[in-house]
Amino acid sequence: MSQTVPDVPSIPYGVNNGYGNYPPARPGPHYAQSTGAYSVARDKVLQGRAVKQVELFQGNLVLDVPVSSHIIPAGRQDVEEMSEMHYTAATCDPDDFLKSRYSLRPYLLGRQTELFIVMTMYNKDEHSVLKNIAHLCGRSKSKTWGSEGWKKVVVCVVSDGHSKINKRALQVLSLMGCYQDGIAKDSVAGKDVTAHIFEYTSSVMVTELGEVSQTGCSIQIIFSLKEQNKKKLNSHRWFFSAFGPLIKPNVCVLLDVGTKPTGTSIHELWKCFDKHSNVGGACGEICVDTGRGCSLLLTRPLAASQNFEYKMSNILDKPLENGPDGKGPLPASYFKGETMHGGGPNGAGLFERNMHLVEDCILRFEIVTTKQEEWVLKYAKSAKASTNVPASVPEFISPRRRWLNGSLFASIHSTVFWFKIWTSGQNFFRKSF
Repeated sequence: MSQTVPDVPSIPYGVNNGYGNYPPARPGPHYAQSTGAYSVARDKVLQGRAVKQVELFQGNLVLDVPVSSHIIPAGRQDVEEMSEMHYTAATCDPDDFLKSRYSLRPYLLGRQTELFIVMTMYNKDEHSVLKNIAHLCGRSKSKTWGSEGWKKVVVCVVSDGHSKINKRALQVLSLMGCYQDGIAKDSVAGKDVTAHIFEYTSSVMVTELGEVSQTGCSIQIIFSLKEQNKKKLNSHRWFFSAFGPLIKPNVCVLLDVGTKPTGTSIHELWKCFDKHSNVGGACGEICVDTGRGCSLLLTRPLAASQNFEYKMSNILDKPLENGPDGKGPLPASYFKGETMHGGGPNGAGLFERNMHLVEDCILRFEIVTTKQEEWVLKYAKSAKASTNVPASVPEFISPRRRWLNGSLFASIHSTVFWFKIWTSGQNFFRKSF
C-alpha cells in the first residue's frame, strides 16, 4: 500500500512576504542606510583613511591645514596664520632652499624680523623664550617693540631626525598647533623629503606638568623636522643657509642644548646690538642651574667645580676678552644677522659658506676678520642664562672632550688664516694685539 507524501510549501523570503525584516539585516558595509554604532564607527575610520589628491605648487608640496578651534585665540578665527598651520615638504639641500622656490610665512607676509631664535629640539625649557617675547611686547614706549612686537620675532625649532624625536616633544608641539600627525610625506614627485617644515603663530603655552593655557602674546614658530639624523652642524645649515636668506633678521640668537635664558636676557642682548652699530656678536653670563636651595652644589662636587669655573670665566676672562678684540669663547652664541651676509655686496657671506663655519669657535673668528669691516664681539653681563651641568664623571667627559676638540680646531683655523685680520677693517691696535 503506497502512502502519498504531501508537497512541502515553499517559504517566501521576498521583501513583501509579510514577515517584515527577515532574515534581519546586519549593519555593515553592504547597508549604506544603516545607522548602527558599528556602521557609524566604520564610516569614520574610512573617512580618516581617504586619500586626497593635492596639486603641487611650483613643484613643491605646500599645505595649509586647519588647526583645532581650541588653539585659535578668541577673535582671531579669520587670521590665517592663527587658524591654519602651514606645511612644506622640502626635498632639497639647505643651500638650495631658496633656489627651489620654497618660502616661509614671515617672508610672504613681508615682515621685518628683528630677532631670529633657533632652539634645539632637546631644549626642555621653551617657556623662558616665551617670557622674553612677552617682555618685548610689553615695552609700549619702545620705538621697535610694543603690543605688535611679536611680529618681529621668529622662533625656529630644529629636530635632528624623524625617528629620533622625543614623542613628548611632538605632543607639546601638537598642543601648540605647530605639528599634526599624518601630514608628513616621505617623498614628493619621486624625490625623498629631507625636512618637514611646520609654521604656525601660536599663543598656547604648555607647562612641564602638561597644563595648557592661552597667553596674551603670540609667537611665530617654524618647526623643522629633519628626516635624517645629521647632527648639529646640519641643523645650523638649515637655520643659516635655508631660512636665514628669507627671514633676513637683524639679530640671530642661537640657544644651545639646555641653555635657558632668564628674565629679560634676550632684550638685554638686543640692546647691545641696538646701541652699538659695530657689534657683530655678543654673549651673556652662563650660570649653573644649582637646583632648589643650591642642593646640587652641596651634594655634587663635580657640579660645584664647574660652577666655580663658570664664575671665574665670567669675572676674569670675559671682561678681558671684551676689551682688546672680543674673540673669546661664546658658550651661548648670539650673532648679528647682518654679519652673516658678509658685511658687503662683494664678499661671500656666512650664509653661503661651508657648514663648518657655523661652529661657534669658527663663526666668531669669521665675524671679527670680515673683509673691510670693523665688527667686534661684546660681553653683556646683564644677560644671563642658566644651563644644566653634568653631575657624573662619564657625563662630564663627553662634552668636555668635544669642547677641547673644538677649541683645538679653532686655534688651528685662526693660526692658518691669521692674515685675514689684516684685510679686515679693524684698527691697527686691534690687528697688532
